Amino acid sequence: MPLSTCTTNDTRDMDPKNQTASDRVVELKTLIGEWNHSPAKFRPRAIPADLAKRLKTFHGDPPAWWVGQLVSFLLHPQPHFQQTIETQGDKMKFKRPIVGIQIRRTDKINNEAVYHSLEEYMKHVEEYYDLRQQHEDIKERRVFVATDDPSVTTEFPKKYPHYNISWVEGSANTASMKSRFSKDGLSTVIVDLHFLSMCDFVVCTYSSNICRAVYELIQTRHGDASMKVYSLDSSVYYLTYYDIHYLRAVYNHEARFVGELSIQVGDFIDIESYLFYDKSRVLAGNLRNGSTFGINRRTGKRGLFPSYKAVDEIVEENMGAYD
Repeated sequence: MPLSTCTTNDTRDMDPKNQTASDRVVELKTLIGEWNHSPAKFRPRAIPADLAKRLKTFHGDPPAWWVGQLVSFLLHPQPHFQQTIETQGDKMKFKRPIVGIQIRRTDKINNEAVYHSLEEYMKHVEEYYDLRQQHEDIKERRVFVATDDPSVTTEFPKKYPHYNISWVEGSANTASMKSRFSKDGLSTVIVDLHFLSMCDFVVCTYSSNICRAVYELIQTRHGDASMKVYSLDSSVYYLTYYDIHYLRAVYNHEARFVGELSIQVGDFIDIESYLFYDKSRVLAGNLRNGSTFGINRRTGKRGLFPSYKAVDEIVEENMGAYD
């Protein structure tokens, strides 16, 4: 749907120096880089100050919740496209409980991410269902698949015949490098995004923009969905180029070996602006083994430190009236 009733005649420059309180529309000059040093108070991962207390009390990732509200608004479908979504849902007999997996391969592999087998995704799907089965009777284990690799849709039924698998008709083919920039490619990826965000749990890779968008959107479907997405590579949700995500040290730590990071109480540690890919793994943020990888902004040094010795620094900004 249209974002507002404003016209392009109302557009003003994105540069904060040229903006006034009366501006109805601001223009993003570029998608890459220019916001890194911008004083714009509304840039991610800042949250509205008037919502901050409640968000920090009741949500595990307040910035993701706020971004999710914006993304959900941006993707509000036209009536004819809403009908397309509903038709696809009827064809798939989409219903919950269901787990989503998003498998991003093609040009991503050996360039920005490593290859992950279907078994790696399904390990976490099965863990989710096994845990849920302990307190409720699940008659059927359902999985919704979104991928740019058509071989997944033939591999899955052979290896996991006891699962009810569904996917958007033609999505794997239109997501190929030849078709993804076509109108059909755009349509199917948005439909994939919708159904992934409707799942109860999603396994994907944060190196994929789609995976991170799913994490944002799923926050709008549940009270707190901060633990409802599992990434096989980076454990940290991030927004490419625009992040101001820091951890703040709450305990001192002296490096004990090469590769560790010394921190002092109050230090800011950048865990997202640097995503290291070394052909075997992605290093960014919490490594899920008790350690976190980051850069100490005070010293400029990078390395590992005990995860419990730092907490999220959540930026609160007065974003004006939006009620």
